[in-house]
Amino acid sequence: MTTDSEKLLLIVAGPNGSGKSSLVYMTELSVELDKIINPDNFARALSNEIKDPAERYRIAMDSCEALRNTLLEQGKSFGFETVASREDKLEFVKKAKSKGYYIDFIFVTAGTPEKCYERIQTRVKMGGHDVPKEKVFTRFERTMNFLPRYLELADHADVWDNSGDHLELICTKSDGIIELTPAGVSSEWVRKYLPNLIRGESPDCIGYTTRFDNDNCL
Repeated sequence: MTTDSEKLLLIVAGPNGSGKSSLVYMTELSVELDKIINPDNFARALSNEIKDPAERYRIAMDSCEALRNTLLEQGKSFGFETVASREDKLEFVKKAKSKGYYIDFIFVTAGTPEKCYERIQTRVKMGGHDVPKEKVFTRFERTMNFLPRYLELADHADVWDNSGDHLELICTKSDGIIELTPAGVSSEWVRKYLPNLIRGESPDCIGYTTRFDNDNCL
């Protein structure tokens, strides 16, 4: 983790419906930082002023982007939640790293888009916000395909599976080394989206402890 003098960027990422906000709450990640920027919270705060959900969320997203950029330019430590399905978010992380930020990456997925959509519908029944099924499915693939690139940038990372009744740790990254847990070794989505962690095709990928010094690892 960081020293007192280091600037920290904490990214909590994962597909829609994967449980990002729940992960923040359950693991008390928010204790590390004064602010974890979440567009859902911004949108809820605007619910009385802006009745149209699409417009409300658009304004919330714009507000979050502006706040992220401001905090980055000020050199403040902060965090944000993201679906991580677009190139611009990755470019933001690259920019932060170039400015000397320590990148702490937390990723959670429910494993399949079907499971993510099921969780969203449960959330809607409890008064939460909806996401169209088509967007859930298309974003899921993009998010999962971005995962290796975020892992490459991260100084520290934890990847979680939230497909069952309990969160399971899949892998961690620290000091340039990725270590798969037993759950990660047997995970179907790891085999699909992070196959070289399993196969160990790179000379630096030894067993289930993977040195992240070689692009072929992912």
